[in-house]
Amino acid sequence: MARTKTPQQAREDALRKAIAKAKIELGMEYDKDVAEMLGVCRGTFCCQQRKNFEPMKLWDFAKMARMLHFSGKDVCAIIGVPMDGD
Repeated sequence: MARTKTPQQAREDALRKAIAKAKIELGMEYDKDVAEMLGVCRGTFCCQQRKNFEPMKLWDFAKMARMLHFSGKDVCAIIGVPMDGD
């Protein structure tokens, strides 16, 4: 029997996918490049990744979405709301 994802797991997966997509689109190979772009040290970014960005503040998420050019669909999936028209 296949395991179903909880809504929290689905949001975490959406965030990981959005970051991976942004790395490809912006030509970044490593997490240190993403951390540099966001203005945090690599250790902080990697620690946040390990914790699935749980303690992330809204301001930090907004900055990440702007800097990494998340689409509206990505943002809606990450925060767990349906996008208009879906």
